[in-house]
Amino acid sequence: MARRIFYLTVCLILTSPIAFSQSRGFGVGLMLGMPTGLTVKAWTSSTGALQFGAGWRNSLSNTGTYITGEYLWHAMNFIKANGHLPLYAGIGGVIGTSTPTVFGVRGIFGLAVLPRGTRLDIFLQLTPVFYFSPSPAQFDLDGGVGFRYYFF
Repeated sequence: MARRIFYLTVCLILTSPIAFSQSRGFGVGLMLGMPTGLTVKAWTSSTGALQFGAGWRNSLSNTGTYITGEYLWHAMNFIKANGHLPLYAGIGGVIGTSTPTVFGVRGIFGLAVLPRGTRLDIFLQLTPVFYFSPSPAQFDLDGGVGFRYYFF
């Protein structure tokens, strides 16, 4: 079920008008952390982007395949440097195939490195998560580091 949702999400992004109208492109890469796996980012404006992830989460409370999705807002000029170092924040959701299946809401706070003259994006993020299921509800703190390569 989770795999079908991930494939449907990727197909919708690739065929939607926003996938071709973003100011910085469409990137695919890897993330290490909670979860560890693939990450996709599609810019929708000069400061907004959709971010999706699919990967493995291994913890004492929830272990399994996880799919995440967020909308991000970027503060592009917060830190001035050679290239861009935007801070970003966002909100989204998570679905996990651990036993039992989990779902929740997650916030996201991070720092991206966008080197000038490259098609790379390197990021570090912290993601507080509030799981509604399984009962009782629980709070968790995830995070990760990763990179993406932009195709267009």
